[in-house]
Amino acid sequence: ISVTITSNIVSLDELIPRVVSIKREDMDIERLIPWVFQHKEAVVEDDIESWPDEDFTLSIFFDSLLSHCALSRARSSPCNDSGVESAWRARETVTVPLRNWELEGRKSCLQFIKSQGILLKLLMQIVYKSLEDIKKADPEILFPIAAPKMKYIIGGTQYQARSEGQIAIGSREKNLPIVSYTGWFIGQTWSELLGETFSIMLGQLASNLGVWKNCNVLREQEVFVIGFYGSCIHVARGIFTLDPVSRAHSQGLSDIGAFNIDFTRGFNLCFKSDWLEAARVLTRLFRYLFSGSSRVSAMRVNF
Repeated sequence: ISVTITSNIVSLDELIPRVVSIKREDMDIERLIPWVFQHKEAVVEDDIESWPDEDFTLSIFFDSLLSHCALSRARSSPCNDSGVESAWRARETVTVPLRNWELEGRKSCLQFIKSQGILLKLLMQIVYKSLEDIKKADPEILFPIAAPKMKYIIGGTQYQARSEGQIAIGSREKNLPIVSYTGWFIGQTWSELLGETFSIMLGQLASNLGVWKNCNVLREQEVFVIGFYGSCIHVARGIFTLDPVSRAHSQGLSDIGAFNIDFTRGFNLCFKSDWLEAARVLTRLFRYLFSGSSRVSAMRVNF
């Protein structure tokens, strides 16, 4: 099935409401400044050898990130280093993949895509652990890489989506995704990236539908995903309304029509300025999810 997607590159304030003071947010970012950015504006491979032991997790992250960026630059167009804004189109008709992991272009890039999920898992764990005052022992927050297949129905046909990892809430035996990771492959078109993003959003929505219907105060549901485009990461958000999705739960989606997805710009985390801005986005995302005011039903019923 095809769907027309409008998309926008928006500011952080348009994408995620701020739920703490600017001072608190600045303190969050300060806690996430790596050793290397206390001394220089960009990280390079030689910096990894000098990394202090107490910053070990970040050294592993940047070592892996530099390898990803080098491979991305070697195999793809230079414009990919500019992030999603280099490929962005305001309006695009996309085909929703039956199984997003079976797209032809992905088959030669499986390890490359898998490494993105590992990088995003490590990054989000680093950000989450830095926010000690929001952590809760129960329910547990998980960072699985082996994300399950998420199923949904469109026009009587079953579709399946599999993310490259997710942030989930609940027990290891039974949990719900609250943020999912998308995969980027070299040569991926803007239409394919939108199709990947939208299919993951639909899958995450379907996984949360039961708890959403029991959360009577929410008439809309936000779905957040994080992904790479070239050397840069971005955050995307889609908003679904309850009535058509409730009908879809029993009958299947028959006509999606149009949908809107908002993106941040791309952030190349090898540069201090981009790291600081991305840190603000990701810490704000966590604080918003844990605030009790997000339109994410799995979080609203638990906090």
